[in-house]
Amino acid sequence: MDVIHLEKYKEFMIILSKFLESKLETLTLKKYDRSGIQKAWRARITNKKGRLAIINYFDRFPLFSNKHLNYKDWSLYYRYKKRTFK
Repeated sequence: MDVIHLEKYKEFMIILSKFLESKLETLTLKKYDRSGIQKAWRARITNKKGRLAIINYFDRFPLFSNKHLNYKDWSLYYRYKKRTFK
């Protein structure tokens, strides 16, 4: 993502990171084409409130295709772990 697009998404990513109660950071990624590097936003969830926000959101507004299946696997594991390791 070039600098212009990075700034374009900044406001949305700030709102998203607040919703998830996560830290917002930028990453520099290597691209597999001639342009070299790419910058991207990342809001990483590291707390229980953020994980519960994700579960509540995607249970109400499901993803499509294999992303939905990946989410279901993750949420099943999270719920199992939560119940087992109290």
